[in-house]
Amino acid sequence: MTDIKLKGHKGLQAYSTHVSGELVGVVSEFEAKKHKVKVWQPALQPNTYPTVESASYRLEDLKSGTIQVYRVAENV
Repeated sequence: MTDIKLKGHKGLQAYSTHVSGELVGVVSEFEAKKHKVKVWQPALQPNTYPTVESASYRLEDLKSGTIQVYRVAENV
């Protein structure tokens, strides 16, 4: 993900998220019906012990930036 901006709704509340710079994560789940991706990514809080957090992103809420997904090739 590179410089993404997301804007949408969770229930009745509106939300907006901005991730600056590049962020690499591992897709743990994809919900095709909701266009939702659950990702394991490094924690975004500065000055903390490095940890992994789970986050979900709805691809329909992407307003700007790029998201690239690569698939691991099986051994042939």
